[in-house]
Amino acid sequence: MRKIQKKMKKQTFNFTQFYTLRGDTIDISPKFLQWLIGFFEGDGHFDKKIFSITQSSSNLETLDLIQTTLGLGNVYLHNTYTIQDGSERSTHRFSTYADPFSAAQVALLFNGHLITDTKLTAFQTWFTEWENNSEFMSLIGPNFILQDTPNLDLLSLDNGWLSGFIDADGCWNITLYKTPSKKNPVGQCRLAVACQIDHVWADNAIRFLKMGRKKNKNSNINQCWQVDKIADMEDLIRYIGDFPHKTNKSACFARFCEVRISILNREHYGDGYETVKKAASLINPFFVDR
Repeated sequence: MRKIQKKMKKQTFNFTQFYTLRGDTIDISPKFLQWLIGFFEGDGHFDKKIFSITQSSSNLETLDLIQTTLGLGNVYLHNTYTIQDGSERSTHRFSTYADPFSAAQVALLFNGHLITDTKLTAFQTWFTEWENNSEFMSLIGPNFILQDTPNLDLLSLDNGWLSGFIDADGCWNITLYKTPSKKNPVGQCRLAVACQIDHVWADNAIRFLKMGRKKNKNSNINQCWQVDKIADMEDLIRYIGDFPHKTNKSACFARFCEVRISILNREHYGDGYETVKKAASLINPFFVDR
């Protein structure tokens, strides 16, 4: 049986046991694993004895990157559907196999590194599917202690977790508008990260990152963590430079930065308004696919 610890000691990202179990020469950077955990906490699922991530097919390259980097599981066409304009869309899924060695890697990758309550609870349930498998328990080792509480110490701008979470649930956005009371147009530059599944996460983001605010806090459907202050945005932009996105959100972020610079340079004043406004509308061309 597993060891139970009511309050797990807080820790930083430590993938030593994960690397040791694999025992190979594949160089998987800690930054990638940090990003992957954040991405999974936003868009992933534990399903009985496997874990999976489903994405619009526009992000197929990202799922392929995960599969080839980890050397685990497979990527396959998951679903096709028709949207309102009659065009077809599809989704692909990365999924691990339900064998003890794959499961042991998953356990050592995620254990101690989960930040959201929702995914931690799902991970604990997933673990119960494996804890009676002697081969799995042997692989994770006798000193394995199942994570009991979210590791909020990991919520910072010093690792790749947040970049992955934004890749999953974030939206870089700029809105331009004119008001009769103001001579010059206004440009709002913001990052919004949806958190309707795990409202506590937004409170923790504000507390540990010391930035952002909770939008629609009285709604159980449209809550999000939003960052729009200039100084905070500059910190986030530097952060993404150190821990880049790996989905089509990367292109959205690049366009966001370009339009933001245009606004900071006041290129949206006068005749430039419509040009900058159009550029802002093209920041998220893939957003409807999510």
